[in-house]
Amino acid sequence: MAPADKRDEARQLVDELERAAKAYDGTGRDDARQQLRNAALKLALRLETPVDSHDRTLFEPHRSAAIRVATNAKWLDMLANGKPHTAVELANETGAQRSLVVRIMRLLVAEDVVTEPDLETYAANEKTSIHTDWGWRDGLIHFFEHVSPVLLKLPEYLAASGYREPDPPAKGPYPFISGGKSFWDRAIEEPILQERFDNFMNAQRVGPNWIDLISIDEVFRPGLREGPDAVLLVDIGGGVGHDLKYFKQKHGHLPGRLVVADLPATIDYARQKPHDGVELQPYDMFTPQPIKGARAYYFRTVFHDWPDSSCKQALENTVAAMERGYSRILINERVLPDRAVDQLSCVVDLTMLTMCGKERTRTDWDELLGSVGLQIVKVWIVAEPDKCLFEVDLI
Repeated sequence: MAPADKRDEARQLVDELERAAKAYDGTGRDDARQQLRNAALKLALRLETPVDSHDRTLFEPHRSAAIRVATNAKWLDMLANGKPHTAVELANETGAQRSLVVRIMRLLVAEDVVTEPDLETYAANEKTSIHTDWGWRDGLIHFFEHVSPVLLKLPEYLAASGYREPDPPAKGPYPFISGGKSFWDRAIEEPILQERFDNFMNAQRVGPNWIDLISIDEVFRPGLREGPDAVLLVDIGGGVGHDLKYFKQKHGHLPGRLVVADLPATIDYARQKPHDGVELQPYDMFTPQPIKGARAYYFRTVFHDWPDSSCKQALENTVAAMERGYSRILINERVLPDRAVDQLSCVVDLTMLTMCGKERTRTDWDELLGSVGLQIVKVWIVAEPDKCLFEVDLI
């Protein structure tokens, strides 16, 4: 691209950034903030030289490594109490070498994870505390130990596979580096892995809940059955039951049982916490669904963990349990646009690739659901720009 053309494109992106800034100033909504951030990222990327772009690729792992060091050493915990600390204080308190503290914290200052109000003096900012929260910290550990190593071997794996999407999961990228075991296999053997994963998933339950953003009466109430055997909602892969506990809190007047169905290790962990009237049932979605004729079967960010073949198996088991004219499936997932996909969605998709899963476009969802005799009858937007709740019925 000629320099003049590049300058013209940069000006256009500046104009786009200004429009997004005005929209954010006018509403303060999080979707407007995300659009402003995406516009800023586009401008920053466009201003990169090829060397800038290459350097960014080379040095991407360094930020997460520095954060992991600072959390392991408890330096961020010390700062999170609100009081600034010098490098000497951080070193003396934790037995570290002062010069190493300075080198690690230098990058975290540059990355705006902490601030440096004075020479070799560090203070927390609004981003520091997320790295001291156990749910988000477990997420960092999970990525360090179970995503990053797979990504490093992904080029080798895809070359060996002839550059095809991984399927079946038993022969996917994760088993490729872990002696033939999937992450889920290892989580059964090492419950701490499942606990960390669940903690990370729960930490991400921030912002508006889908239960507050759809018409519950429209989805659930028409023809709703009562009685001790009536099942209102089955949350498949529902973890410790956060969604159903909230559903019970908001809509406990609706008749019918609420059931969380998840793997035995997860259910064992969930039983250590209050259930609040929610039933817990060990269940593997690749086996026949034992609860027949529920009003709704709910899947939240489950299918993006799996390839189409596995999703079809789980959906077929659910279809067999549905009662035509009464039961529906609710799917809460990310929906990618056909083009101009934002950066976060792209990296989430490649993260899913390491586990044989994928993020899907609307066309992908229609094809997947149609292959097992299902169709989307309504789409509820539950988080801009791409988080949706599908109401799905039998064709």
